Amino acid sequence: MADSEAQQQAEMKRRIEENWAKAAASYSEWVIQNRLLTRLYPRFQEWLVPRLKDVAGARILDVASARQVGEPAVTLAAALPHAQVVSTDIAAPFQELGRARAAKAGLGNVCFESADAEDLHKYADASFDAVTCSLGLMFLPNLGAALREFARVLKPGGWFAATVWMAEERMPFFLTVKILAMQYDPATVLAAANMAVRFGDPAGLLHDLGGAGLTDGRAEGIEVDYDLPAHLWWKALLELPLPIQPALAKAQAQRPGEDVFEEGRLKMLEMAGQQGWLTEGGDLHCKDNGCWFVTAQKPAA
Repeated sequence: MADSEAQQQAEMKRRIEENWAKAAASYSEWVIQNRLLTRLYPRFQEWLVPRLKDVAGARILDVASARQVGEPAVTLAAALPHAQVVSTDIAAPFQELGRARAAKAGLGNVCFESADAEDLHKYADASFDAVTCSLGLMFLPNLGAALREFARVLKPGGWFAATVWMAEERMPFFLTVKILAMQYDPATVLAAANMAVRFGDPAGLLHDLGGAGLTDGRAEGIEVDYDLPAHLWWKALLELPLPIQPALAKAQAQRPGEDVFEEGRLKMLEMAGQQGWLTEGGDLHCKDNGCWFVTAQKPAA
């Protein structure tokens, strides 16, 4: 890899870690306390439990896990009490939130460690029965390195499972927020949005999984609904790691005499109403946002 490319990837990783660390507490509130992504984590449980329930001393590595506030690690630890689950991430604040969740749930079979998905040198070859990742692969600058590491640490016959967002046309909530944000900062928003949906067509990811040595790659669609009460949905949009808050902040700095955030809220209110997402009480309900559940297996010895 050329030095310039390596430097670009390192800088991208630094920015991603910084942005997610800032969003830790608020993301935990929306995703966990308000159960914003409830359909994602049970699918990991449904798929992996039948495959691991009879594996004595099963070990699961969950990468980029803490930014999902310890998911699906916590769900899998509760469903497989005989297993040891290792939740990893590079963002330290999320690790602390994950530990707190596990302690509150009384789970002693999940631990939280700092590790880079692209460099899992601290874990031995063939040391895990499963590797999981929820909504993290899109943000890895060097995906190939990460997939090779996943294959390396998996035992022969071990399983891989991950979720990634579908294309934006299959994600009405994401697309609407993107359209609004681009009115205020188009270049920055476009780059961020493209990264989030880089596996909208899962064919490339499935090909890369094969190139890393994993077989039987498959992608199954999952639908995610966004349900937010009237008094909270705008607050959620500003606190979640979405492009709208930075775009509005940039515009506000350029227009100090105006209330750009209120302008953005009113525009989003109008757009949500046009989409039919608002109830009579003003609650926001946006259904059928698409996500891919991607699976593969390391060949048995």
